Amino acid sequence: MLSQGTSQKSGSDSTTMVSCLHILAHTLDTRTVMKSGTEQVRVGLRTFYENAAEDLEKTFENLKLGKFTHSRSQMKGVSQNINYTTVALLPILTALFEHITQHHFGVDLLCKS
Repeated sequence: MLSQGTSQKSGSDSTTMVSCLHILAHTLDTRTVMKSGTEQVRVGLRTFYENAAEDLEKTFENLKLGKFTHSRSQMKGVSQNINYTTVALLPILTALFEHITQHHFGVDLLCKS
């Protein structure tokens, strides 16, 4: 669904992809997906959240270690990681969590049926 490859696309491509995922996040019926979707779809959705958590944890660890600087010598990979986190991952997660909260889908997502 979303990967760090998103941040490697050109600026307008990334913006368009994040915008599309933002719209998807606001239309996703998590309750139906988790109760009626195929096992592959349910696993995919849970895997997305697990991968997002790992990405956020890695970003946090890099920030704690001071690996993100504002110098010109900043490594491209580190720069892409922080860009991916701030431009793509956090806005998409925020949209998903707002939608899940608004429609009370949390139990459906977190608890296996």
